[in-house]
Amino acid sequence: MEKYYTLPIQPRLLTDGKEHPKATLKESIAHFLHLILTTHLGECKFQPELGCSIWESDFDIVVSAGMLKDKMQNALREALIKNENRLSNARVEMKLSQEEIVVKGSGIRIKRKLEIKAGGIIVKTNERFDFHERIYIGPISYD
Repeated sequence: MEKYYTLPIQPRLLTDGKEHPKATLKESIAHFLHLILTTHLGECKFQPELGCSIWESDFDIVVSAGMLKDKMQNALREALIKNENRLSNARVEMKLSQEEIVVKGSGIRIKRKLEIKAGGIIVKTNERFDFHERIYIGPISYD
């Protein structure tokens, strides 16, 4: 059975000749989807097409919530198709809402919350793959 490195990569382990933590294929795909989701296009200098353009809309308050959700959903789907070749039939669903966040010493902040469901079919095994994540934007934070 193939094993993949977990993210984040710990270069010190590799350069010291130690064993790096491994992940299953499903875990590796989930880690990579998280990386795509949290990376702005052009941020990765050695692979500028890696990432997702949803961050171009991070502080966009002019467009309606529905248009913003559709724009972000399409951006993530395009990023999955372009960057994660271990999946076929990529699908993405998003729910956009607002949530009050209590910040110690700063009071309450209202953030947009994206609930993301993504997935597809794992090409190698023909198994269904499901991914769920919540992202708070404006500015980004996640749990």
